Amino acid sequence: MTIARFLKFRMFRLHGPIVPNLLRAAQSQRLSRPCVETPEHFDGGCWSWMGKRYLSVGATQTETMDNTHPRDHMDALSLFIREHFNRNMMSQAELEHRHQVVNTLQQRLRATIPDTQLAVFGSTHTGLCLPNGDIDVSFTSASLTKQVINPHSIIRKLTTAIRMHPEDYIDVTAVSHEKVRVPVCKVQVKRQGLRLDISFANKIGVVNSAMIRKYCEIDERIAPLAMMLKSLSKTCSVSSARERSLSSYTYFILLLYYLQRTQSQVLPNLQQLWHKTSKTPERPTRKIGSFDAYYLEDVSDLKSIWPAHGKNQQSLAELWLGFLKFYAEFDFANVLIAPREEDTQYVKDSAFANQSSRITIEDPFRPTFNLGVFVHDRMFELIKNVFSGSHHHFSVPCSASYGQLQGHYFDPYYLMARAKVADAPRMCTRCSGQHFTWECSSSGS
Repeated sequence: MTIARFLKFRMFRLHGPIVPNLLRAAQSQRLSRPCVETPEHFDGGCWSWMGKRYLSVGATQTETMDNTHPRDHMDALSLFIREHFNRNMMSQAELEHRHQVVNTLQQRLRATIPDTQLAVFGSTHTGLCLPNGDIDVSFTSASLTKQVINPHSIIRKLTTAIRMHPEDYIDVTAVSHEKVRVPVCKVQVKRQGLRLDISFANKIGVVNSAMIRKYCEIDERIAPLAMMLKSLSKTCSVSSARERSLSSYTYFILLLYYLQRTQSQVLPNLQQLWHKTSKTPERPTRKIGSFDAYYLEDVSDLKSIWPAHGKNQQSLAELWLGFLKFYAEFDFANVLIAPREEDTQYVKDSAFANQSSRITIEDPFRPTFNLGVFVHDRMFELIKNVFSGSHHHFSVPCSASYGQLQGHYFDPYYLMARAKVADAPRMCTRCSGQHFTWECSSSGS
């Protein structure tokens, strides 16, 4: 931690947001403009201005943001959320390149395992991948499955097959010890530097990703909100399985649950919708193992079976702040987060009644699995504090360019101070040191 960072953080703890924001103002255009209330000093150094600007959420915006002129905080925040998505989303060419990398690996493996099938899922499939994000891949092979039943052994055999191509792939590692629930083969593509996480026969993961992509197609606001949530969770180091937190997929489930329960619904429950015809009078099913993985895939005529489609007109900022407030005040102890259910479900009446988990999130396609079962007490408190602290942080008006807002809104020192940083588990996911990931000074930080 640099001295400047440390001093800024200490001032935040002592004086709240006013002093750090004043320091930020020193780098912005506000210092070059006379104060409208007291002409003897500059606008950016005015304590009266700071008090009104930063403590009044409904303050009027007068600053510019990327050559536009939003008139209030909600417009500016909506514009930032949209711009954040546009700047971080992968282009179609980049996504196609990632699929080509997987296809090339599939061809290499077929020289050793002829019936190899690789399927991309996760953020690369949904389009919600951040720059330098890993590629999640599901590996299947009927012939190998007949020979070996244990998925851990299959992953080790897959690792051996990939290591036969050292000219193309490096750092090939099998994470398949007994404590790992889902064994994974980690691979780095030598030329492109892309990293792949390959699991065995993850059919549910493939269907989950397809459903998430379908939800993003229904409403153009979903992807920008999901990207904001992903950036927030990674900034605050609360989306790492290594630290027993929630996955990016689970955070999307939280977002989905909220958007299904806004006053005017944003999203339907695709698992409970179908086009009723004489051939399909009842809800269809789609079995993957013992689980029902059905969801409505054809949403081209959604309004005919879900009349609420398009009625919610809230802005991105309203939905984002509403989401953060929803979970800052959520009754995690009693309410079950279950997007596949139409009505509110309670933990005591569910299959998880005997679990001691602090947060209970039902997997949409595996109703007997709690996505929050591995979250320990300290991490749960941190996650909840991140929601409450972020709601406050994003509610405070801040006027600047996109680059300045990016640094402000996703500054971990602001967010983590609001989230009671002293209570957070200090385990760096980059070097395993006893510090936070965002404090790590090792290479690649």
